[in-house]
Amino acid sequence: MTATRRLRAVLFDFDGVLVDSEAFHFRAFRDILRPLGVRLTRKTYDERYIAFDDRNAIMAMLRDAALTERSVDDLVRRKRRRYRRLCGARLRVGRAEATFVRAVGERAPIAVVSGAARDEILLALRRGGLAGAFRAIVAAGEVRRPKPHPDGYRLAMRLLHAGRGRDCVAIEDSPGGIAAARAAGLQVIGVTTSYPGAALRRAGAFRIVPAVTRLDPDDLLPD
Repeated sequence: MTATRRLRAVLFDFDGVLVDSEAFHFRAFRDILRPLGVRLTRKTYDERYIAFDDRNAIMAMLRDAALTERSVDDLVRRKRRRYRRLCGARLRVGRAEATFVRAVGERAPIAVVSGAARDEILLALRRGGLAGAFRAIVAAGEVRRPKPHPDGYRLAMRLLHAGRGRDCVAIEDSPGGIAAARAAGLQVIGVTTSYPGAALRRAGAFRIVPAVTRLDPDDLLPD
């Protein structure tokens, strides 16, 4: 008789998975870069920058526009202020998503691995009633190489004492995030809030859903 597989850990991306916020990030980047002559479109943002943290996204945007001699720190601060103003009270984990997170947390250790700022993550979790729900959070600036590199996922796995990734699952919404999780040895579920399912499947997701709320907390591992 084959032993039942045990879910060892679940690692959540944040934007596009726990909160529907990518449109606000795009608008914030667009607004703070427009005075510099950068014309950012949503299509370009999705294709090139969506998996990056704020600093690396801005550096890439400036480099692509041949505007490298700028104060990146100041632009990051301005982008985050603009993002918070755009989101307002909508920067929160919804009730259904919070219910799912709690259910998963009862079954396995959980973490957030994101390019979002830590204070943005904590605010959304607190507003959603999830303060303290995650055993680990890896946010922007906390690893040397952010997504699409695997460093954030590897750090979270160490913090969760989850081993090398066997029977561990990441939930992601972008090909870059999926690539990061797969390189860290995790199985990945793709959420189609930012990209079509075919793109997420090509990146390495074994299952595709329209939202985390469509998942069964007792059936997160691949067959």
